Amino acid sequence: MARQLRYFTEEATKASIPIAGRPSFDYRPLALDQLETRLATLEGELQQLTANSDRLRRSHAELLELELVLDRASSFFDDARRSADISSSSGVPGDGYHPDSKFVLHY
Repeated sequence: MARQLRYFTEEATKASIPIAGRPSFDYRPLALDQLETRLATLEGELQQLTANSDRLRRSHAELLELELVLDRASSFFDDARRSADISSSSGVPGDGYHPDSKFVLHY
C-alpha cells in the first residue's frame, strides 16, 4: 500500500496536481482491505491514463512530422508544376531542363 501511495504522489507531482493534507472533517472509516482494493483500482486507472497520455504525445509528434512532410512535398510539386508551365509556355522545345529548377523534366 505504501508503494501505491508513493506512486500516486509521484504522478500527482509530475502533473502539477496539488496534494491536500488531511481534511478537517472525518470520512467514514474504511477497512484496510477495502482501502487496498480501492487503491489497486485507482492505480490501474492511473497507469492506463499515463499510457494513453504517452500514446497521444507520440501520435501528436508523428502527425506533426507527417504534416511537415506533406508541406515539403506540396512545395516540391508546386515548383515542378511552375517549371513545367514555364517550359511549355516558352515554346522552346528542349529536354525539359530549366535553369531555376532542381530537376529535369522528361516528356
